Amino acid sequence: MKAYDYNYLKLKRKEFSPRDINTAISLAEWIAKFHYILLPEEKVRFEFVRIKNDLVSYHRPKRNHRPVVYQIKVPGSFDFVMKESTTTPLFEIKGRNEIIAPPWEEAHFPSPEEMIKAIAAHEVRHRLQDLGIKMFSPEMKDKERDPLLRMVIAFVAYIKEVENDEKNGGYEKEWINDPKEFDALVIAYFILNKSRHCSTIFELVNLIKREPSLST
Repeated sequence: MKAYDYNYLKLKRKEFSPRDINTAISLAEWIAKFHYILLPEEKVRFEFVRIKNDLVSYHRPKRNHRPVVYQIKVPGSFDFVMKESTTTPLFEIKGRNEIIAPPWEEAHFPSPEEMIKAIAAHEVRHRLQDLGIKMFSPEMKDKERDPLLRMVIAFVAYIKEVENDEKNGGYEKEWINDPKEFDALVIAYFILNKSRHCSTIFELVNLIKREPSLST
């Protein structure tokens, strides 16, 4: 079931490039797939917008029986995905307990489609957060049992530190200090590193709803 109208997007916003339109629709399709598998009883609506800070944003229902809303910024969506997919190095998974971060010149990078899946998973994770799923935090980087998740948590924690150090005119980037954003970034990076090893969409969905498993 499609919760959007491709013709409306194309005809009403003639200034959108075909590449941006296709990217926005691909994002909506993956969000819809993930959301409907995880929460089949919920209604979902997509809003394709022209001006917005974030590429995609999730909005919780304001009242019972109202749809969950995902807003997708169309202009620049193709360039955003391409930039992220060429500047986000993947970890090298040599075995279940052997995960390494190769040098930049030897690193592999996700495909644009893998990046779109990760962005979609990030937003659907926000919905699960509102429903009470247990979240990942920086303090778990030495306690999480899964070796890849430990690496991912440490990586996102490093990003958090860097972003806080690079203040724009003294303005602290509040988004990176949001516990929900940290958790969703962990899931996005986790899926980036696992998606090519997943043969079905249900394996990806299981990653989206992953919860911490901590050693005592």
